[in-house]
Amino acid sequence: MNDEFYMDLALRAAWRYQALTLPNPAVGCVLLDRGGRVLGIGAHKKAGFLHAEANAVFAALCDLDANFAQDFAREYAREFGVKFQNLEALKSALLQPSFTYDFILNRHGGLLRGACAYVTLEPCAHRGRTPSCAELLAQLGLSRVVIGTRDTNAQAAGGAEILRRGGIEVKFDVCRAAATELAEPFYLAREGGFCFI
Repeated sequence: MNDEFYMDLALRAAWRYQALTLPNPAVGCVLLDRGGRVLGIGAHKKAGFLHAEANAVFAALCDLDANFAQDFAREYAREFGVKFQNLEALKSALLQPSFTYDFILNRHGGLLRGACAYVTLEPCAHRGRTPSCAELLAQLGLSRVVIGTRDTNAQAAGGAEILRRGGIEVKFDVCRAAATELAEPFYLAREGGFCFI
């Protein structure tokens, strides 16, 4: 398996939610452990909810640590009154971003140290309706992040620098044409040139 194989998995995950994420871009993420085993696949599913990186990280942590999933479900139910029938329902839910990012950062237990992420678009640097994905990945201790294409949105760009400052190797332009095509509706919508008929 090579970088293109894993980026293709991330692209496929993102395409399932194309346009559902507007005004945000559709983004996919695949997370691997040090040995190359897939730990989680995530996508940004809907604007205002977890981004792809956080969805992949959350799925991985739920699978790696049953206590993480149980504790999260209990605390989420206490905070928001939402209960999940099972682990799959929890991993596929649209989760409140700030609560989930904070829980991940407080409870990851170093389980993803040395992992590698494949992300179709440069992880966001800014904090908006969701926290910064670049900061999340940097704080988890990943060793490498492979990116399909740069984020040219001035508000969100700069994630690669956050990753590098966190000691993470960053590689750009894997499956760049396909990643750019995936992001195109987002950029067209920002310019006012994209609509559904």
